[in-house]
Amino acid sequence: MTPLSRTALRIGCSVGAVLCLVGVALIIVGVAGWQPLGSAPAWLTTLSSVVVVVGIATTVIFSAALARRDRR
Repeated sequence: MTPLSRTALRIGCSVGAVLCLVGVALIIVGVAGWQPLGSAPAWLTTLSSVVVVVGIATTVIFSAALARRDRR
């Protein structure tokens, strides 16, 4: 397997960060639109949680790979 370039790893980090921001925006929409948040649709709370977790995981994976590559 060929290693990814630094540019590809940086793009992966950026995509993860954008996913986190989208998830946070969905949470803000849920909080602003439904009071209390428990009355928000289940799909909205589930989607926002999944997007935030995937964004964090993507950012961590790509940044760790980038750090490992920079150490060489």
